Amino acid sequence: MYQLTLERYDQLLIAHLRGDLTLPEAVSLRQEMEKIAKREKVKDIILNLALVENVDNSGLGVLVAVSTFARSFGKRLVLYQSPEKVLEALKQASLDGFFPLLEEDEDLLLVMPD
Repeated sequence: MYQLTLERYDQLLIAHLRGDLTLPEAVSLRQEMEKIAKREKVKDIILNLALVENVDNSGLGVLVAVSTFARSFGKRLVLYQSPEKVLEALKQASLDGFFPLLEEDEDLLLVMPD
C-alpha cells in the first residue's frame, strides 16, 4: 500500500511517496503519477522516496514509465532522498544514471524557485 501527497511550488511539484513501490501498487501508482504529469503545469516533478519501505522490479518499471511519460509532456521526473534499497535496486537493474537524483535538502533548494 502507498500514500502520495503533493506540494506545489510554482514550476515544481514535490510528490511524497510513503509505503511500497512494488507489484501490488504498480498499476495504481503509475496511473496516478501519469495523471499528475499530464495535468500539472510544472517543469519538474520531484518524487520524494525517503519513506519508501520496499521496492521491486515492478516499482522500478513504474518509475521508468512515469519518467518517459513525463518527458513526452516536456517534464522531468527527479528522484529525491532515495533510500539505499532503492539506489541498490536501480543499480542492479542498470538504471543508475537514468534518473536525476537529489539526495539532500540543499540539492532540492537548488532547483526550487525563489
